[in-house]
Amino acid sequence: MLLHINQRHILITFLLTAYSIVSAASTEKLSEGIAPCDSYYQIETFNYIEPVSIHAMTNDWQGHLDSGENALSKRKISWGVNYENIWGYGWFGREDYFLTFSEDSALIYHQNANDLAIAQNRSHDLLIKVQHARSLGFQFFYQTPPLPLFKNPNNKLSAKLVVNLMVSDQMIEGKIWGNASTSDDDYDITAFVDYFYDKDELFGRPLEEDPFGFGSSVDLYIFWDYKSWQFTFAALDAYYRVKWKDAPFTEARISTNTKGFDENGFARFDPVLSGIEGNQDYVQSLPLDLYLTARYHLPKYSIFIEHHNINSLDFNKLGIAFKSKRPIEYQLAFQTRSKAFSFATQYKSQRIGIGLNHFDKKKIKTIELFLQLYF
Repeated sequence: MLLHINQRHILITFLLTAYSIVSAASTEKLSEGIAPCDSYYQIETFNYIEPVSIHAMTNDWQGHLDSGENALSKRKISWGVNYENIWGYGWFGREDYFLTFSEDSALIYHQNANDLAIAQNRSHDLLIKVQHARSLGFQFFYQTPPLPLFKNPNNKLSAKLVVNLMVSDQMIEGKIWGNASTSDDDYDITAFVDYFYDKDELFGRPLEEDPFGFGSSVDLYIFWDYKSWQFTFAALDAYYRVKWKDAPFTEARISTNTKGFDENGFARFDPVLSGIEGNQDYVQSLPLDLYLTARYHLPKYSIFIEHHNINSLDFNKLGIAFKSKRPIEYQLAFQTRSKAFSFATQYKSQRIGIGLNHFDKKKIKTIELFLQLYF
């Protein structure tokens, strides 16, 4: 246990020390006038839920239920130094959630959470897949200068590589699957659980120590400018691996052979649980996050289309951008999957944007926020 804790402290200390050394070196170079640079601060978040609103999801599903099998949340804060838009380094914190579930699972959970009667005389297929990770780390990036293709100044290509080193303190990865059948105001459930975690949220297993993971990820960008066209390709988490040493896990079978009913006639269970608990090394990966954007510039405005694919979900966005005389750019876009509108404004490298599918907080299923500051 002592060795385990010391390893964690060493990793965190290494990241903090590396950041402090590089920060001190950059300050010295700036004072000497060797390498002009900008400090940056960036916030990115994308939240999307299908069966219920975000408000309902955070309030035990107290709200209207729609069809849908997916939910995801990606949040990241980063800050650091950018040298002439060629290379830089920084510090980041991120948290990711990915949920996939059958519509029957969403229906049963919603009915139980809202004390609604369960549909009778039918069989429900149960499936819930979960991925969650929270990390803190150090990143380094390098971007090539625009290179003319075929000696054509109107045809330029550049690329950017971002390497991230991280320590993770939260993780859930696994699934629940099974069947629930209902008949004559009664129902029986048989389900199986197979998941890794940093904290046992399902069965409350006590842990002797807090686990942690150490790993890395790689992001890749390609920028292509051709006459009035501008194309951007981004592969975020093109490589993502975090190794957890002695990660806790549970494999279990749950059945509702023992049950009773409350004063309102709703079933309340004393489930029968059997299975194994243990610890083993585990390598966590996250879904590839892809963006492809095409933009066509006209004298007073530009139009763009963006395709975003993550966790087998496609998000397509259509937009238009106008520039004022200052120059400040204003962008308005529409995302077809969630029917969300987004608005953004940009002045030089400063950018802020927000996207929503609804203005009623109890009906919002998509929230997209972006803030980028250079100083």
